[in-house]
Amino acid sequence: MEFYEITSDTEWNINEYGIKEPVSGENTKKLIPTSQTLCLMPGVAFDKNKHRIGYGGGYYDKYLSDKEKYITIALCFDFQIIDTEIPSNEFDISPQYIATEKGIM
Repeated sequence: MEFYEITSDTEWNINEYGIKEPVSGENTKKLIPTSQTLCLMPGVAFDKNKHRIGYGGGYYDKYLSDKEKYITIALCFDFQIIDTEIPSNEFDISPQYIATEKGIM
């Protein structure tokens, strides 16, 4: 995973997963992650303990496994937060915060 500064001049490609990514080139500046890096985590569903169901590849869990200083947040709709506890294991990384249209937990 790489971080880029996003501007109005940023050009985008869609990757093999259908996710927009900035095109690396003259109009993009690669950023070096620091302890102040904010990482947005995707998810299909979340429980009240911030456990998440991702998209099945473990990509974010693997990437964030040695990056404890990053600030992690998941953006979702309130209906994506379920009352049922989502099973998790020691390899699963939960976001520190979850933000919905109704607030931040």
